[in-house]
Order: sequence, then structure tokens, then C-alpha cells
Amino acid sequence: MGISILPPDVNLSDHEFVVVDGNIRFGLDAVKGVGYAAVEAIKNARDGRPFTDLYDFCSRVDGRAVNKKAIEALIKCGAFGSTGAARKGMLDVLEQAQGAGQKAQQDALIGQGSIFDLDGGGGDSGEATPTVPSHAPIPMIEFDRSELLAAEKESLGLFISAHPSTGRPAQRSARPRTAP
Repeated sequence: MGISILPPDVNLSDHEFVVVDGNIRFGLDAVKGVGYAAVEAIKNARDGRPFTDLYDFCSRVDGRAVNKKAIEALIKCGAFGSTGAARKGMLDVLEQAQGAGQKAQQDALIGQGSIFDLDGGGGDSGEATPTVPSHAPIPMIEFDRSELLAAEKESLGLFISAHPSTGRPAQRSARPRTAP
């Protein structure tokens, strides 16, 4: 039938499975350890702007609703695939990203920023505009195939990118069977 099963995505998924261009995209509720409140927090933080990377995600999503275990599960199942970062690399910098995100949220709550948070240009309005703080790049190191599949199995309960015994994509096709 040519229907692909797409992994959950922090930029595209909702609670439930959805049809996207004739394919099925996993819902975020299907990720183990990610509950209703976490999905709502992700959707609210997304607010029409996609997350650019793990640091952006951690700075915009409520850390009380989306805890470290939930973020780990999202990384392991491939839900950050649209950011282009490697899963192993994201797991390596997760604590740093959460710390930077928590600090950014606290600073925003009290209206405090550093002099480096403003570019001073302000464009036509004359007002200073905030810039994205810099951070260390996410390493582009990835799990080997068996570790990647084990991470998917742990976070989703099944393999989604490939099957370990065949190495082929985990999508199922409805090929007509021939009589024996």
C-alpha cells in the first residue's frame, strides 16, 4: 500500500496518530513517559514556530511538565528528527540544554537578561530585539544501528526506522501473496 510509518516529531505531532501525505505519523502520546500534560506543554511552546534544536526546545517548553525522562524518551524515539541533530549527541548535551533552558525561562520571568541578549539594532522600531543565545553545538555523533533500534524499542515499544533482523525499514507493505 506504500504507507510509511513516521516517527513522532516535536514540531509536527499532536496527541494522536495522524495521516500526513498518505503516511501515518506517530502521536506524542504513544511515547513512553510522555503524558498528556507534557504534550500540551510542547504544543503550547511550539505556538506556530518550530523548535530549531534541543536548546530551543528546553528554553521554550515548561520544564515542570516535560521532565528529563520525557525528553530522553522523545530523543530516543526520534521525535527531534526534524531538527537534524543526532540522537546520541542530544543525549550527551541534554543536561546542559536543560540548564540553559531553565536559566532562560527564569530570566524571562523576572525580566532580566544580559547585555549580550540584545543586539541593540531594533530595526525600524528603534527597540532592542532579543537574539538567540549561543551554546555549544550538539555533537553529530550517532548511535550504531543496534543501539538506535534498542532506543526506539525502549521509548515506543516497537522498531520504527528499521527491523533488527532484516535491516530493512520497519514499514509493512501489503504485497499480494502468491499461492503455494
